Amino acid sequence: MPTTWLFAKVSRNNPDTILSENALSDMLHFMDAHPQAGGAGVHMLNVDGSNANESRRGIPTLWTAFCKMSGLCERFPQSKRFAHYYLSYLPWDEANQIEIISGACFILRREAIEQVGLLDEDFFMYGEDIDLSYRLLKGGWENWYIPTNILHYKGASTNHTSFRYVHVFYKAMHIFFRKHYHGMSILLSLPISMAIYTKAAICLIKNWITATRKSLGFVMRKQSPIMKYQFLGNEAQQKSFATFAAKHGLQTYEHTDSQGRENSNAIPVFDATGHSYAEIFQTIQSTHPKLGFGIFYPDAKELITPHEVIC
Repeated sequence: MPTTWLFAKVSRNNPDTILSENALSDMLHFMDAHPQAGGAGVHMLNVDGSNANESRRGIPTLWTAFCKMSGLCERFPQSKRFAHYYLSYLPWDEANQIEIISGACFILRREAIEQVGLLDEDFFMYGEDIDLSYRLLKGGWENWYIPTNILHYKGASTNHTSFRYVHVFYKAMHIFFRKHYHGMSILLSLPISMAIYTKAAICLIKNWITATRKSLGFVMRKQSPIMKYQFLGNEAQQKSFATFAAKHGLQTYEHTDSQGRENSNAIPVFDATGHSYAEIFQTIQSTHPKLGFGIFYPDAKELITPHEVIC
């Protein structure tokens, strides 16, 4: 009898990920080979090809949460003591047993999810994947990280220094602590609550200072650079993209570089018919385009970038 799986990503409702062609098969093969795995996450890439720290995480104990909120986690990324929140001391190119898998893209074993339950609706945003992962561990299952690549557009529309983000994120952590460490509520509730409102207050003050400086003319406005696009594809599709760009008033570079290393101020645009997603991910990992990249679909006459969708 074949194993039945649940996938935790519904792209139609939250279309912020692109999977490589082998991602689903890699996840299925891994889970079949590891029967004790209740869930597994993948290697997420940011739009500039860098590693997304949220790909692997540790349980947010009071100490781990303190290291995260105080910045020790980022300052000492190779320290098992300080960097446990993101497990950044683990290698990216090897499968590893972890504690928290990211809700952006992961696979769940139906037997495990039927045992521990679905996502907790008390979490408005953020934290629900932490809670589910922790329940899987408490249920005797294992959580894993698999080094297969996907692209995650996280952060494209969210300012992680804003008052709203800080309040919602740390409020989710507060819910997690209250739910799973209720026996230590007196010890945990006060410091976590203080951290939430302190971080939120700092962001509010910073935003107020920035707004005040702007109103007084102390902040020099940087002129937004004009977006230019550099097409990476064969000659036939290059002509198709040139016609598309002219129709939509896009500025382009005529010279193309298969590695995307020239014209660092341009957005490299990959031809979807000539490049696999796996090839695109490999290229941006090695070049780290600072403005992100685009994918052009000649048949649909559509260009998708981290900044916009043009069709």
